[in-house]
Amino acid sequence: MAEISEDFEDEAYNLAITGTWTRSDTAAQAGSWSLRSPINTTNNTTYDANIAIPPGATSVTFYYRVSSEATYDVYNTLLDGVTVTALSQKSGEVPWTPSGALNVTGKTTLTFRYVKDVSDKAGADGAWVDNIVFTVPTADTTPPTVPANLRSTRASATRISFAWDASTDSMGVTGYNVYRDGVLIGYTPVTAYDDAGRTPATSYTYTVRARDGFGNLSAPSSPLTVVTAAPGSGPAEIRVDASSPPLVAANMSALTTAQFTPPPNALLVALSGFSGGQTTAITNTGPSLGWGKYESRSGDGTGAERGTSTVAVARVTSSAPMTVTATSGTSGDSGGLLVLVLTGVDPDGAVGAVGKVKVTGGTTFTADLHTSTADGSRAFVSFYNWNIDANGVDASAVGIPYSGNRGSGIAAYKVDATEAEDTPVQLTFTAAEVGLRGNIVAVEILPAASSGPATVIRGWGPLPIR
Repeated sequence: MAEISEDFEDEAYNLAITGTWTRSDTAAQAGSWSLRSPINTTNNTTYDANIAIPPGATSVTFYYRVSSEATYDVYNTLLDGVTVTALSQKSGEVPWTPSGALNVTGKTTLTFRYVKDVSDKAGADGAWVDNIVFTVPTADTTPPTVPANLRSTRASATRISFAWDASTDSMGVTGYNVYRDGVLIGYTPVTAYDDAGRTPATSYTYTVRARDGFGNLSAPSSPLTVVTAAPGSGPAEIRVDASSPPLVAANMSALTTAQFTPPPNALLVALSGFSGGQTTAITNTGPSLGWGKYESRSGDGTGAERGTSTVAVARVTSSAPMTVTATSGTSGDSGGLLVLVLTGVDPDGAVGAVGKVKVTGGTTFTADLHTSTADGSRAFVSFYNWNIDANGVDASAVGIPYSGNRGSGIAAYKVDATEAEDTPVQLTFTAAEVGLRGNIVAVEILPAASSGPATVIRGWGPLPIR
């Protein structure tokens, strides 16, 4: 028999781990690090760490610790989605405790879960897991296949992003070592990496090696050489095109824009909000479009506040008349829809960071929307307010409010682009009388890499487009 173990003492995991738990030095059963549930928790929310069980594994042991509100905020263990009774409903102050051997024969996923209730918290408000050990029949000495198709996905003056195709391994690939100019710079469990802090107008060469649970490394990938942009060669300016249709708001479950004709290669951003708390469908007439949707709603089980806020994006390749419809999953609903037609957007990948924020009260609220991933990006925001009120935003954004018989909302976007990557993006919302209660969704839209030749500025209605 052999073992695959993980003690979290370095960033390169020997197990494939996904979910919202992260490596932390706030507590450890041995050494200095462990796996921890999120520190900034939200009420009525479930946080999972999913461990891919190595093929052929027969048993697993680990240690767990809990510091939470007794009875209400609990730690659970699951195998393939089924609760392990003896290792669940743990709450209050639980010191490091051994799990004992669990039979994982034929199982695929081990889940560590921390569940928040709807109100108070206590202690450190979290759970930890450390020193996970899987027993497998034999040790593996065969390395994973070589990562293929290493490619640049975005490059600015100070940041290079790249991706590759997944490797395979008989025991499962746990992650990838990333090298810059022959030197190990990091590890990632996914098939993409973002290298910030680079020097403008400089050449960098990258390779990637896959690893498995026994520490076997593949041969290096074919090298990728990328040159960062020169200083001052800033990105294109994202603009709201004059073809954008006006806001539509009504006491209806389906809202449809006026017909409009976007220019070729434009990006459509649909900002919608409804009171019902069910998912919103975004469709269009005219050419078939593939919509990407980012949503926060009370009915999705994540602890979101009342109502549904949605940002959806779609690329158009040719100019043709169309309308866009947002349809609530709740009959007899009330809401609003604003569709913006954008130019100057990155043709390879338009969406950067995505942020979701819950608002629970007050007439003024400053939201940390996200941290920018590129200079020249713009934030586009939907906020549905469960209260019927006159909503507004600060002077850094254009805001178009709406109201109905079930609530109100505002669609907004930042007037100025971010001046640098890794910039925190904030927006302050206001309500005139009753207050703010609902969900905010913010999506960062990325600019084209180069501004190119000067273009004519096209304004949109009376709004202060810059």
